[in-house]
Amino acid sequence: MSTRNTISLPTFTGPLPMNEQRTLLSQLRLLVNRAKSEAGASMVEYALLVVLIAIIAFAAVQLAGDTLSGTYSNIASSLVDANAN
Repeated sequence: MSTRNTISLPTFTGPLPMNEQRTLLSQLRLLVNRAKSEAGASMVEYALLVVLIAIIAFAAVQLAGDTLSGTYSNIASSLVDANAN
């Protein structure tokens, strides 16, 4: 005959003991307070601002990229010509 490892789960036949009720209530209050916290909302707002700034910077580089590339090429060629003389 083989033996199996079994896990027994607690069964509740009545209300929770008072200390467990207090623990659950304090955990629930903590969760609700965190949900109401403005720190979480501020973090989301800052993250959205960072994403918006990144998108604007990316668009600016894409739009001005060709112009900047041409400008830097002219500067580089001028430096090479000045160095050659």
